[in-house]
Amino acid sequence: QHDDDHVRQKADPPGHGHGSGDIVIFDPETIIDKADFAHLEAPVGIEYVLIGGQKAIAEGKKVNDRLGRFLPFEK
Repeated sequence: QHDDDHVRQKADPPGHGHGSGDIVIFDPETIIDKADFAHLEAPVGIEYVLIGGQKAIAEGKKVNDRLGRFLPFEK
């Protein structure tokens, strides 16, 4: 079985179609959040991000920034 297919199946919440879950794969030894409100920077150590079963970040690099949806802040 192809690795992408395996990840999609594992990310799939019960009762949903394939690839509907979101996953972040990171190295706990190297992850660092370098951003603050004045200087936005990508965190270090995040290798993969899957949104809806599709790759947004692969091998630490952005491959698709059109996945997901905007969630406005509400008080």
